[in-house]
Amino acid sequence: MTVTTVDGNAGSSTISRFSLTVPQNLVLFTFINGAASAGFLVRTRREGVMTRAMSSPASTGTLLAGLGIGWFAVALFQSLLIVVIGAVVFGMDWGNPLAAGILVVLWALVGAGAGLLVGAIADDPDRVSAISPPVGIVLGALGGCMIPFEVFSPTMQSIAKAVPHTWALNGWRTLVFDGGGVADIRGSIAVLSVWVVALLSVASVLLRRRLTSGS
Repeated sequence: MTVTTVDGNAGSSTISRFSLTVPQNLVLFTFINGAASAGFLVRTRREGVMTRAMSSPASTGTLLAGLGIGWFAVALFQSLLIVVIGAVVFGMDWGNPLAAGILVVLWALVGAGAGLLVGAIADDPDRVSAISPPVGIVLGALGGCMIPFEVFSPTMQSIAKAVPHTWALNGWRTLVFDGGGVADIRGSIAVLSVWVVALLSVASVLLRRRLTSGS
């Protein structure tokens, strides 16, 4: 595509026409799949698999760490798959590699934290699988995964900042469209880090209670 810079000179840009939609899908589906997969965790709890695991020599902390690593690995794999497809198939330039890597890892941790939290709270695996996608879509839409954040009213933009999706997409827009680096997305990194700590901490506490009570 051809763009005109602020000094009036025309030049070429390597920005793909999919450079908005691919990050939107990465943010949307990593979160939805992380939350929806919590049905498996609920089922293992209900069927006593986690209770039997508690009788092993492994500590509760080790079991929780294993669950967290497993959910993170799945979310990270999905994210990297979308990144590779975006680059190879759709010709996307994801921007600064270090900054992009940080965003991918943080968002995978957010998805993992959401899945573990839902798995700790819910009691019906079928209901989790049915409810998580619609809820994820609503949160994604609020965060700009369906339509550009810029078309939101000022009020909606303020509300949207309450969901992590907004901060993830803000980071991607800075990298992809503005050529930013780590310093330019430090706000997104900070907010997403807070979300990671909050989700994983609450999920860990609730899962520990579930495991120790055998529920």
